[in-house]
Amino acid sequence: TEAVSIFIMPPSLAELERRLVDRQTEDEEAVKRRLAAAVDEMNLAKDYDYVVVNDKVSEAVKDIAAIIRAEKNRFPL
Repeated sequence: TEAVSIFIMPPSLAELERRLVDRQTEDEEAVKRRLAAAVDEMNLAKDYDYVVVNDKVSEAVKDIAAIIRAEKNRFPL
C-alpha cells in the first residue's frame, strides 16, 4: 500500500500567529520561529497529494475523513 500525503494548511499566516499567541504556550521568539518554519512548510504543500485548510477543526476532520474514505475505495492500479 502506498502512502497518501495530506498537508494541513492554516487559513492564513495571520490566523496561525493568532492561534499560537492565544495558546500562550510559547514565548514571542518561539512563535516567530514557528511562523518562519510554517512558511517553509507551506512552500512544500505542492508536493503533497492533498491540502486541507484547517479553518474550522470540525470541517478539516471531515475533509480528512473523506480523503481516507476515497483512498480506501480507489481502484487498485
